[in-house]
Amino acid sequence: MTRGLGAFLVIAACAPSPQSVAPGPLVPTADGFDVGGTGLEIGFGRAEAGAIEAATKLLGRPPADRISKGRCSRASWSDGLTMYFINGAFAGWADPTARGGSAVAGVPC
Repeated sequence: MTRGLGAFLVIAACAPSPQSVAPGPLVPTADGFDVGGTGLEIGFGRAEAGAIEAATKLLGRPPADRISKGRCSRASWSDGLTMYFINGAFAGWADPTARGGSAVAGVPC
């Protein structure tokens, strides 16, 4: 009996910790994006450079388009996901592929 328990403990010790599990996709929320299954987020107010860098890593590709006009800028990916920034801070997103049609949160500019 203790032999079986010892084998279980060895196997359990090899399981990845929550911090080492690969992050999931971006999950749109009312406050930005959750990084699926990790407890991490890309929240509104985050600096533009950091928000785009994080999204790029999670999506596996850089934005297909970046536009800046005055105090507003945006980064768009080929699937239509768009992040909006006001004065260099993440302020909103739009996702045309959301269930039930297009979804928007925050302040798109």
